[in-house]
Amino acid sequence: MQVDGARTVAVRALPGGVEVSGEAVRVRLNVMEPRASQVVVAVKFPEGATDAQKAETRARAEAIHARVAAGEDFVRLARLYSDDPGSWRSGGDLGWRQPDGEQGYVPEFTRAANALQANGISPVTETSFGFHII
Repeated sequence: MQVDGARTVAVRALPGGVEVSGEAVRVRLNVMEPRASQVVVAVKFPEGATDAQKAETRARAEAIHARVAAGEDFVRLARLYSDDPGSWRSGGDLGWRQPDGEQGYVPEFTRAANALQANGISPVTETSFGFHII
């Protein structure tokens, strides 16, 4: 069965004669949560960070982004370079997230994450926490 023209789903007969409508499958697929991973360079700029400090940090993030875009292992780079205390050990993995919900993420992060295709890499995204590669 095609769902939204993009996904093919195999629907099996369920025990007890239970039937599942195509709409029920479509609704469930629409709430499936994509996974997101990130490399964060400079979590929370120091208060009073200068433009030069931010530019230097952005340059670091852009250099990491270039390496990811060239095919280097995202997980390895996140473990080496991410400043995010909550995700660097897991290679930047943020787990499952609602596709349109912020879930505590700042709006700039949510917009960048939601704009990605599967296995895509975001441009370097600036938030109040620093620069992210998603």
